[in-house]
Amino acid sequence: MKHDKTPSNSADIGLAMTTANNLRGKQSVRATFKLPKDTIDAVSLVAAHLGIKQKSLFDHLIDDMNALESMKTTLNKADRSNNKRIQKTYVISRRSLDSLEQASKVFNTSRDLLVEFSVQRLLPMIEIERQQHEKRKEVLSALHCQTVTAKQLWQKTCLELGDNDFVSEKIAVAAKALEVAERLVAECVEQGRIIEALGSD
Repeated sequence: MKHDKTPSNSADIGLAMTTANNLRGKQSVRATFKLPKDTIDAVSLVAAHLGIKQKSLFDHLIDDMNALESMKTTLNKADRSNNKRIQKTYVISRRSLDSLEQASKVFNTSRDLLVEFSVQRLLPMIEIERQQHEKRKEVLSALHCQTVTAKQLWQKTCLELGDNDFVSEKIAVAAKALEVAERLVAECVEQGRIIEALGSD
């Protein structure tokens, strides 16, 4: 006996429609905006620094009507005369694009300005991360000094006690651990150097 797979009631139909709408909302679409260079740089640098796709970053920033609503006063007072804008195409979700279109009508402003002010929400995070990056560089410098000192101590101990002495071996382990730690911290600092580029012009 064959079973009818057609939704048998309104609840099933509603669930099917909800699922379809969710899938459509996650579809990727291309959208072109005219944005200031620092806005474009912020999107690229933050996405690269966090190791996420720009699409995911846009979804987080734009697909939030409450956040867009909170910018209403700022948008109304915004200077819209800035002509130094660059055309840039991004891949974003259809849901984010729909949110932009809706907000554009509600606030009577362009999608470009909405994107620009949404991205500005990243600036405090960027500044905090920049400060953290500078502190990591200071730690790396101090760690390098400690590594050099430990290596010198190990060499001195080996000369006085011999390579196979218990103390020499333990200092060798400590010196090696510092060397490994320095390499790992250096890699972290190198990855973070991308944050230095933002606002360096």
